[in-house]
Amino acid sequence: AFKMADEVLQSGVRGVTDLMVMPGLINLDFADVRAVMAEMGKAMMGTGEAMGERRAVEAAEAAISNPLLDDVSMKGARGVLVNIMGGLDMTLFEVDEAMNRVREDVDPDANIIFGSTFDQTMQGSMRVSVVATGIEAAAMAQPRPLHLAGAPVEIGGQDCHSQASGAFTGDVSAEMLREAGATLVILGHSERRAGHGETDEQVAAKVEAALQAGLEPIICVGETRAEREAGRALAVVTAQVRASLPGSLTGRAFTVAYEPVWAIGTGLTPSLDDITEVHQAIRGTLVEMFGPAGAAPAILYGGSVKPSNAAEILALPEVGGALVGGASLKASEFLAIVAGAPGV
Repeated sequence: AFKMADEVLQSGVRGVTDLMVMPGLINLDFADVRAVMAEMGKAMMGTGEAMGERRAVEAAEAAISNPLLDDVSMKGARGVLVNIMGGLDMTLFEVDEAMNRVREDVDPDANIIFGSTFDQTMQGSMRVSVVATGIEAAAMAQPRPLHLAGAPVEIGGQDCHSQASGAFTGDVSAEMLREAGATLVILGHSERRAGHGETDEQVAAKVEAALQAGLEPIICVGETRAEREAGRALAVVTAQVRASLPGSLTGRAFTVAYEPVWAIGTGLTPSLDDITEVHQAIRGTLVEMFGPAGAAPAILYGGSVKPSNAAEILALPEVGGALVGGASLKASEFLAIVAGAPGV
């Protein structure tokens, strides 16, 4: 950690001096640097380097999310100094790309000064160094949003409240999830239904709230062991689908997850025929409710999914993915499940 901090500090300081002494596309003088460094308050520093077609943006993102900048935000910075360095193949367009990415994290009224220098040893790569000053303590306390741009990963919440605001201590609104960077939210999970007494109507209200906030809901349904042994599994699950999915889902993106309550975390798994039967019943219900559009949403299976059974479950008709619980806590097991998915 100390070595990494030294490297970042060295790169940041060098980035400032290089702007004044090295040849480049845009050079600065000491007055420019002093205008930023003279700001009162806290300061932070970061550096990032990247290669490839998106090197400018990726280098800027690495500089912003550098370990020295964890749990802080540049939003409160009154002065920002940026050095964009690259080989002789670096273009003004790339300099502009990098600066636009930095500006996304800085207040519009901040004093932003940037320059660009050449380093012939960096042919094919770019380095972005950022020094932000005048950051107040309140701004330093704000957590940085997680950036996963370009990655095949989405952020989701495990639940949300049905109301956008109000005196609901301990609950999280759909808007709060969205502001934190989430695009998905799980609703009606069996543990919420059993442990918190959530009804289908309450789940439907949460779905409405999620849609209003721009989140894609993952609605969970499933039967208990007593209901399955009584031969009521299909009736219970399809009734939950009808009552938990509001009509406002028409034309919207959503997912249904079938999780037999008795199989979650127990190591028990329904037979492949049982899983297929329930998933096909869910699909039929979705088509009844939403017409041809009901054939589109994915239906996930969740119930003791593990590396030893993932491939055969994910290959079943109408199984469009997995809602993985305990196995997702161990990277080796989760990656093995992912590897078992068709087309991965």
